[in-house]
Amino acid sequence: MRIIEGGTQAPGDLRLTIVASRFNDELAQRLLDNCLYTLARHGVTGEQLLVARVPGAFEIPVAMQRLFQVRRPEVAIALGVIVRGSTRHFDAVATECSRGVSRLALSTGVPIIFGVLAVEDSAQAEQRVGSAPQEQPALSPRSHVDQAGHPATDNRDLPLAHYLDAGRKAPPVAASATGQAPVNRGQEYALAALEMASLLRLASADRADRA
Repeated sequence: MRIIEGGTQAPGDLRLTIVASRFNDELAQRLLDNCLYTLARHGVTGEQLLVARVPGAFEIPVAMQRLFQVRRPEVAIALGVIVRGSTRHFDAVATECSRGVSRLALSTGVPIIFGVLAVEDSAQAEQRVGSAPQEQPALSPRSHVDQAGHPATDNRDLPLAHYLDAGRKAPPVAASATGQAPVNRGQEYALAALEMASLLRLASADRADRA
């Protein structure tokens, strides 16, 4: 029997795309920060990474589809936070986002780590997002904006190194009232992406050796 498993150290030529929603922005930003911090610790550099922010989770699949046409990655990560409200909108957004991402992964062959949290309330979201490294700048610093919206940005040379030092200062997340241990989904999604990229490289190398 042969078993192959991917590793979590990023190769120097890895291409990775993240599409993250801005809805529930404080939680979504923290999820993204934790993901980026973990990627940086495992060797990913800014040159290897493309991060796009979209309004909400519903827009993630179409944004990914277009980005894949411009810059095809080895692996991608979809990030977002959807909190149930009093209407059926939650179910429609969560279902269509999941369906769209799944179809895109199967049609392109690019593995997409599905990191869109669909939770019942903000307390559940807090327990899953985890605490973000302190004192780190937001991924896309925004200038002063009015109520009309925020300006489009294209930060091409944003370093990831600051996530390393900032991450060591992050306070632990307190356990919930039920005693449930907190988790860090951003970290988990980053490691899953690196593992999938590594696994597919191993599979491709094996196929080449057998040819």
